[in-house]
Amino acid sequence: MRQPLRLLCDSNPMAYGSTSAMLAVLDHIDGHHTAMTGAITGELLTHDRAVHAAIPVDNKDIAQVASVLERHSFDAVLVVSNRNNLELYRSRGIPVFFLDILFWYGDEKTHSVWDTAAAAFVQDFPGVRQRIEAMAMARPPTIVGAVIRRCTPGPPSGRTLVNLGGVRSQFIDSLQSRSFLSLIRSTLDGVEHALPSGEVDVACGTEAATWLSVQLPQRFRPRTIGAAEMAQAMSAASLVLTTPGLNAVLEALVARRPLVFLPPQNASQVFQLARYESAGLLREGLNLPALLGAEFPSQLGDERAYSNRVLDALAAIEREPRRAERIIEHVLAQISEQGSPALRTARDDFARRFCPDGASAIAQAIRHWWRP
Repeated sequence: MRQPLRLLCDSNPMAYGSTSAMLAVLDHIDGHHTAMTGAITGELLTHDRAVHAAIPVDNKDIAQVASVLERHSFDAVLVVSNRNNLELYRSRGIPVFFLDILFWYGDEKTHSVWDTAAAAFVQDFPGVRQRIEAMAMARPPTIVGAVIRRCTPGPPSGRTLVNLGGVRSQFIDSLQSRSFLSLIRSTLDGVEHALPSGEVDVACGTEAATWLSVQLPQRFRPRTIGAAEMAQAMSAASLVLTTPGLNAVLEALVARRPLVFLPPQNASQVFQLARYESAGLLREGLNLPALLGAEFPSQLGDERAYSNRVLDALAAIEREPRRAERIIEHVLAQISEQGSPALRTARDDFARRFCPDGASAIAQAIRHWWRP
C-alpha cells in the first residue's frame, strides 16, 4: 500500500488570503502536510487542524527553503501565490501544484510554472478568463471556483464579524498601517449603534489587534482568528463587515450572510472593490478615488508605488473629518440596504458565477495524481 502523501505547503507569507486558500485545499487531502511558517501568516498556520507539521522559515529566502529540502523529504509541494521558490523545486525534481488566487491582478503572468507544474490552477474572478484568452497559453491553467473553507450557515447568533485581514503586507508595515487602523476605529465607532446587539469579533493580525484592543468599545474583540474558527464565525454572523479582499467576501456570499464593505487598505483591494461595485454588490462611493475626488491609475504598474498612493490617500482621509464621515455614512447606508431584493440578486448571481468549490477541485487533482 502506498504511503501517505508528504506534501510541503508554500503560501505567500504576507497574505492571509493565500494561506487561507491553501488550508481550504488541505482540508480535502489525506496525507502529511508540512507548512513553512513565516511573517504574518504563521499566525494562521501554526495551530490549524490541516497542518501536521510547521517549520519556521522565511519562504521568501531561497537559501532557507533549500535548507528545508535538504533536511526533509517531500513527494510534492502545494504553492499558493508565491513564485519565489518555483525554480528551486524544479531543480530538485519536486512536483509542484500551483494556485494563483489573484491571476487577474498584478504583473506579467507569463512565468514558466504554467508549463512545468504537475498541475496549475487560477481562482476565478472578473478578468481572469479574459486574461487567459489574451495570453494564448500553450498549457493554460485550470480555472476553479472560490478556494475557501465552507460551513453550513447556521441561525444568526446576534454577533457581528469584522474582517480586516492581516493589515500588514509586503508593502505596508505596522507603522504605515496606522492610518488605516485609525480610519477603521472611527468607522466602527460611528456605526456601532447600527450593529446587532451581540459581541463584535474583529479578525486581524496580532499587531493590529493589540492596537485596536485599547481603541474600540468594550464589546469589540480584536484578535487573530484561525481559518477554521473564521469559517464558523462567518456561518453564524448576523452581520459581516469586511475590507474588500477575496476570501471573506467570497465566504460571506456563499454563506449568504448580510455583507457590508469597509474601505480598501491596499492596492489589490482598490481594484477588487471596483469590481464588486461594478457587479452591484454595493453602492458606489466607498473606493478611494471617489472619497478623494481624484483619479487613480486604472491599471497596476509598480505595486509598491500604487501601495504608497493608497497609504497617502488613507492619511489624507484621516486628516479630513468630513471624508471620514462620508465613510461612516456609506457603511450605515449599506447596513440599512441589506434587505434589498436587487442587492440580494446581484450577490447570488456573483456567487453562482465565481464561487463553485475550487478547493475540492484542486484537492481531487492532487489525489488523482498521487493514486491514479
